[in-house]
Amino acid sequence: MNCRFCEQPLLPTQNRCPRCGRFADVPQGDHTFRFSKKDRDNRHLMAALSYLNILVLIPILFARRSQYVRYHANQGLVLFIFWSAYTLATRLFVLFLDLLFGGIYAAIPATLSSIFSFVSIIFFILAILGISNAVKGRAKDLPVIGRIRFLF
Repeated sequence: MNCRFCEQPLLPTQNRCPRCGRFADVPQGDHTFRFSKKDRDNRHLMAALSYLNILVLIPILFARRSQYVRYHANQGLVLFIFWSAYTLATRLFVLFLDLLFGGIYAAIPATLSSIFSFVSIIFFILAILGISNAVKGRAKDLPVIGRIRFLF
C-alpha cells in the first residue's frame, strides 16, 4: 500500500506516512493505492475504454498485463452484463405484456417500456462515473455492482 498523498510505500500496519506524516486511511471501495502511479498514468485511456459496452473486450484482450486496466475491465464487464441482462429482461417483459394486453390496453406495455427506458439511465450514469474514475487515475468501485469480480 502507498500513501495516497505522496506515494510513499507503507506497511500494512502503518497508520501514518513516515514521509509526509498524514494518516493513511483509505476510503472503503477505493483501490487506487494497489496500483502504481506509472501504470495509472500510462493506461488511463485504455481503462476508460472498458466502460463503453462491448468495447470492454479490447482492454480485456490487449492490456492483460496492466493490473489497473484489468480492474477497470472487470468493472466494465460487470456493468455490461448487468446492462444487457436488464435490457433483455425488460424487453421480453414488455413483449409479453404487448401480446397479453394488445389492442385496447396497448398503453400499458408502452408506458412500462418508457419507464424501463428511463430507469436504464442509471447504467449510463454508472458508465460515466467509471470513465471519470479511469481518466483521473482512480480505482473506485462502482456503486451497487462494484464489488463483483469476474477478472482477477
